[in-house]
Formats: sequence, structure tokens, C-alpha cells
Amino acid sequence: MLSPRAIRLILRHFDALDEAVAKRLTRKRPWQEEALTGLLCDLLDAETQVEEKVSYTLNQLHEDLAKSDEPVGIRLEIDSHQYPKHLERWVTQADFGLIIKYQDQFDHNHSTSAAWLMQAKRAFPARNGDYETNSKFASADAAQDARMKALRDWAGEDFIRYFLYCPRPRDLQQPVREALNQARTNALSGDIFDYTLGLELRDDMLSASPTIAAGLFVSMLDEIPKTLLETHSSLFSRTTPFSWFIIQHMANGRHSIHHRRASPESIRAGTRGRRSREIEQLVRGDHRVLAGMELPDSLSLDTQARILPAHTITISVICGLDRPRQ
Repeated sequence: MLSPRAIRLILRHFDALDEAVAKRLTRKRPWQEEALTGLLCDLLDAETQVEEKVSYTLNQLHEDLAKSDEPVGIRLEIDSHQYPKHLERWVTQADFGLIIKYQDQFDHNHSTSAAWLMQAKRAFPARNGDYETNSKFASADAAQDARMKALRDWAGEDFIRYFLYCPRPRDLQQPVREALNQARTNALSGDIFDYTLGLELRDDMLSASPTIAAGLFVSMLDEIPKTLLETHSSLFSRTTPFSWFIIQHMANGRHSIHHRRASPESIRAGTRGRRSREIEQLVRGDHRVLAGMELPDSLSLDTQARILPAHTITISVICGLDRPRQ
């Protein structure tokens, strides 16, 4: 599995992408989910990261990884899908598929792969344009939520998450920053901070710029937070910063993060279920899978099902001689 050094560097990179995307929420006219998802996908390109002045680029990550003897590399890929016209009702531009792979070429027992379907939602500011602790995810769609739960229940696999776009706390007014900070402190006050991820989490909380003070979060489908404050107060129980969600797929140990419901360990068994191949095809945007899927009526009737992602992000971390080096 990954070393503490590699974990810290990879967290730093995805936190930099978080920063670049989340700052669009604090503009005079905050970006919509479709534009935010499009930017996130664009930022997976190394040249675009330089153009957008990302604070810690993929090239810098590769350079830092190469400074030690640990044979680790990372590859980021984005596929934008074109679907036949008759399938347009199945497509949602704001949402995306996410595939996270860890390949250990020295011990294949440590290799993992997980496929996720992400439903994007953003926090909305108050009428005066400021974000408050009670800022809500006002674009939540009850009908869409019901369809996603029907798809999950049909699949028998917990592969759907909400992807929450929020402003980063440091871009907010001081009273809001302080309230969110205390919410995170309370959420983690009982943590033991053991094993690799636990030690990294402790160091992160001691940092002046913690990665857990994030803008992009992954949330449980059944328990999406209602407000910005709730997003931070449910840290690592119902919500996980995007950077930490990624790294959890690649770290070993028995730290308490791994036993919480948002962790990959709690669902990896599900991703190997009887529909795992169909699920990965769906996440990859392969519309041909729809023809062979006996979907429930709520998804197969002439409704706006919207379960095909417009984009699929693949994050591959390779430990071995065949790793990406730039």
C-alpha cells in the first residue's frame, strides 16, 4: 500500500484541485453544477492545471514522488461521452462517473478498483450573496433521488454518491469559518488517530491549511447533509472530503476512518457483486449496457431517468516499475 509520504503528496494534489474548483462558488455569480463538473474534468489535464495556476500540479506531484525510492506514479484520465440522440434523456451533464484504481505490482493482493456514480449538487448562498452555516443544497431533486435509490437497490451495490460543491471555509466570513472549524473538531473529537490515515489526519488538523477544510465532498446517498454546517459536522461519517475519499481506496490499516460508512472498505464487497460488470459499464458511460439491463419501472419507463454520466474520471495510482513518471 502507499507510504505516509505518498499519501500526503497525493492529498495535496487533489486538495489543490479542490481549491481551484471551489473558488468558483464565491464569485459574484456562482457557477452551476454543470460548469463546476466541466472545470473539474478540465483540471485533470496537466497543461490546463498550469494554465489555471493550480497551486500544486500533477507535474509537481510526479517530481516530488520521484525524489524517493518509493516506486509510485499516478495517471488521471477523463472521457467525455457522446450518446445517440434517443438516449439524451438518460444523460446528465452535471454528474460523472468515477473509477479509482490502485495497482500494486509487487503484491496484487493489495490492488483495488472501485466504480462510482456521482450526483452533483452545490451549496447556495443567501440572498445577499454570502454563504452562511445554514446555506442549503437547494437543487436537491426528490424524484431524481428516488430514481438513484431505485437503481442502487436494483443493483444490490452501494455505488452511488452525492458530490457536493461547497465554498472552502477560508473564503468565507470569519464567524462562518469558526463555526465550521468547530463542527469539524467536534466530529473528530473521539478519533484515536492511529495507523497511516489516522496519523495523517492528526497532522492535517494541526496544519494551518488543513485539507479537511475542503470545498468538494462526497456524501452518502441516503444521508445527504442539508446545510453547509451539517456537511462539516458529519465529517467522515456521512461526508468525506474528495481528496480523502480518493486516498481511502489506497491506504491499509485499521484506522477508524475505514470502519465508517463512507469508507471504501464498507462497500468493496458490494462492487464484486453479481452486477459489478454492468455497474462499471454504466459508470464508464457504455450505453450498450442499458439494452441488457432489466431495470425497474421507475427507470425504464419514458421518464427523465438521467443515469448516464456525461464524463468519466479515472484515477489510477500504480506502485511498480510500469508506473507513470510524468
